[in-house]
Amino acid sequence: MEECTERFVPYAEIDGKLIRHDFSSLMYENPFFAAETAVSPALAALPNEVKYNGRVGVGGNLARGLFSYNLSAELSFADDHVYWYTVYGYYSFVTAYQHSLRLDGSVKIRPAGWLEAELSAKVYAWENYDKLYANRPSFTTALDIRVMTRRLKVGFNLDYAGGVKWLTMPLINGAVTSVEGVAGGATDGATDGAADGVTEPQFSYIKTRNTVSLNLCAEYRVNDRISVYAEGRNLTGSNIYEWLNYYYTTPRAMLGVKMTF
Repeated sequence: MEECTERFVPYAEIDGKLIRHDFSSLMYENPFFAAETAVSPALAALPNEVKYNGRVGVGGNLARGLFSYNLSAELSFADDHVYWYTVYGYYSFVTAYQHSLRLDGSVKIRPAGWLEAELSAKVYAWENYDKLYANRPSFTTALDIRVMTRRLKVGFNLDYAGGVKWLTMPLINGAVTSVEGVAGGATDGATDGAADGVTEPQFSYIKTRNTVSLNLCAEYRVNDRISVYAEGRNLTGSNIYEWLNYYYTTPRAMLGVKMTF
C-alpha cells in the first residue's frame, strides 16, 4: 500500500509574500533605472507588492525510485507589481496588478546511486495583460545531469528559454508617447496610488531570440578540508540578457579552492 501511495501523491499549497519597493530594493532588482526616476517624489509613496500563489499538483516515485515526476499548476495574484520599461536604454516603471498561470513539469531518473538526470520545463500559459510584458521568457526548459561519487561531483546543465518581450516606450519626434508615465504611475486595473493627471503610457516591446546555454561544473574533494572546483557558464556563447541592452555573450569560467575549518 505504501509503494502504491508513493506513485501518485497529489498536493495543494498556498503561500504569499511581500516585495518591497523602496529605493534599495528597486536598485538591486534593476540597477539601470533612470536618475529622474530614482529621485521622483512618487517613489517615496510607492506601495509594496503583495503576491499570493496557489498551486496544485501531483508527484511520485516509480519503479522503486528509479523514476520520479512532478506536475503542477500555479496561479499567482499580485497587486502593485512593477513593470519595467526602457527609454533611451534607461529604465523606468509603472505599477499594475499581475495575474498569471504557470505550468511546471519535471521527470527525474536515477539509474545508479551516483548518477541522476532531470528534465524540467516551465510555461506561462496565461497572463492578464496583453500590453504589459513581464520581461521574462514565456517558457524555459532544462536538462541536468549530475554525477556524485565520494570524491568527485560533476554537473551538466543545458538551458533552453523562449524569447523575451521587453517592455519599451516608443519615441515620437524624440519624445515619449505618454504625458506623465513615470515611476508610481499606474495603468488601468491598478489606479489606486496613481497621482491625479497620470495618463496610461503607450507601450511597445522588443522581442529577443530564444537562447541556449550550456553550463558545466566539477568539484573534487582532496581531503576532508580541501576541495578544488571549476565552473563554466554559457559555453554556447549565447546572448544572456540581464535586461534589454545589457547582456553578455562570452563564455565564463571560474577556478577555485574550498577550505573547511
